[in-house]
Amino acid sequence: MASFTLHGIPVSRGISIGRAHLLTPAALDVKHYLVAEEQVEAEVKRLQEAIAQVHRTLQDLWTDLPKDAPTELGAFIDVHVLILSDPMISEAPLDIIRSRHYNAEWALVTQIDELSAQFDEIEDPYLRERKQDIQQVAERVLKVLMGTALSVPPVPTGEDHFQPQMIVVAHDISPADMLAFRDRSFVGFVTDVGGQNSHTAIVARSLDIPAAVGMSQASRLVEQDDWVIVDGDAGVVVCNPSALVLEQYRARQAALIKARKRLLKLKKTPALTKDGTAITLLANIE
Repeated sequence: MASFTLHGIPVSRGISIGRAHLLTPAALDVKHYLVAEEQVEAEVKRLQEAIAQVHRTLQDLWTDLPKDAPTELGAFIDVHVLILSDPMISEAPLDIIRSRHYNAEWALVTQIDELSAQFDEIEDPYLRERKQDIQQVAERVLKVLMGTALSVPPVPTGEDHFQPQMIVVAHDISPADMLAFRDRSFVGFVTDVGGQNSHTAIVARSLDIPAAVGMSQASRLVEQDDWVIVDGDAGVVVCNPSALVLEQYRARQAALIKARKRLLKLKKTPALTKDGTAITLLANIE
């Protein structure tokens, strides 16, 4: 297996090492076909039922959020529910089916492409990256329409705890999908798209999971079960590293873990000057 290095955007600090677990996206390049006049309302109903199913899934995810889950997760799931309920998603594709006789998948992707083009023209980077949220919601609906599901390994038990930890590699992964991996041996993730302001990046930082995004071709170049190193400080991903490189990163990883443990011991130490004066330390959200 050839070794190679990818460079992207660092969004969550730390180093993680594990086997690649690839997520197959619901490609927005779907089948295009026209439905007969008498089948139009059945196709409309098919899309409505898929949207309703995704809505229930998101609501269940919100209800089942662990007590220790970052508050951002609940907020971002709410955002996806709002996107799903917006007429531009829940109604416009239905109009396309009725007016153009497109199949449900084609109608949804047509609408998403139009919305994505509008977001691409926005100058503000934070607002522009909200396109990813719309596409993530659409992908959930497409997976229901096409009968596919998120590929999540079972929770490790017994001897499985000794299995290598995994790095999720995907074209994109939504904050909601990250919940599905939270209790697994999931120690890092790599995506083709995204940036510092993406909701996925914010959740990664909240979960303290090393991550690199904006890799462009990672999900195509990395293969299932490849050894992967994620350097969340530099935005670098090393696939199938040599023994020497692996040893170097393991040493860096150990040093980082040691430093964090040392800092954790100081977490509840009173902030006092040498002469005993108490001070208040403030920090920005990062």
